Amino acid sequence: MAFFNDYIKKEIDTKYGAENLTYSPDGKYIVVVGSDILDHVGSVTILNSSDFSIKKEIDTKHGALNLTYSPDGKYIIVGGRGGGDIGGGVTILNSSDFSIRKEIDTKYSAENLTYSPDGKYIAGGCFVGFGVTILNSSDFSIKKEIKTKYGGYSLTYSLTYSPDGKYIVVGGRGVTILDSSDFSIVKEIVRVACDVKDIKIDGVKGLDPVLEDALRRVM
Repeated sequence: MAFFNDYIKKEIDTKYGAENLTYSPDGKYIVVVGSDILDHVGSVTILNSSDFSIKKEIDTKHGALNLTYSPDGKYIIVGGRGGGDIGGGVTILNSSDFSIRKEIDTKYSAENLTYSPDGKYIAGGCFVGFGVTILNSSDFSIKKEIKTKYGGYSLTYSLTYSPDGKYIVVGGRGVTILDSSDFSIVKEIVRVACDVKDIKIDGVKGLDPVLEDALRRVM
């Protein structure tokens, strides 16, 4: 064990683990998001990248599972899962002082986030849930919420814009193609041989039975 410990510079306890993390655009901070899977609440931990000390910890109303900086670097967009009647939500942080600017309840959880190429919209897809949420980036209001065709068997692992910006491609237990101009469904490929986790076939057929059973209990 001593051999492996030689490679560990520092270990930091965070309130709800570390589901995802990213550096700030200026490299000064590391932003870590975590979630309590039972209570569906989350936290954001800000680390100083110079010495990895904790600068700030922020509790979020929704579970915190994914994050991205706005193109101009002014905001941190945190997406996650809700509890009870709340499918999910998005928390907007001011990157200058890491204060909460806005918290948005969404019909579907928002565990995957991406900005449109023109920066006007934020698209969020869900893992435990069945839809996509579109936010206006100007005021973070909900533009549209889209339910996918697959009902209880549709798990949204990832989403991305096409290179020309015309489509949003959503991967899960199938692939859903959205028209980015009005967010209508162009095409749904009902089933694929395996889960589509990052818009690439990963070769794993279906979910682990234990995980699938756990997800059904949550849903």
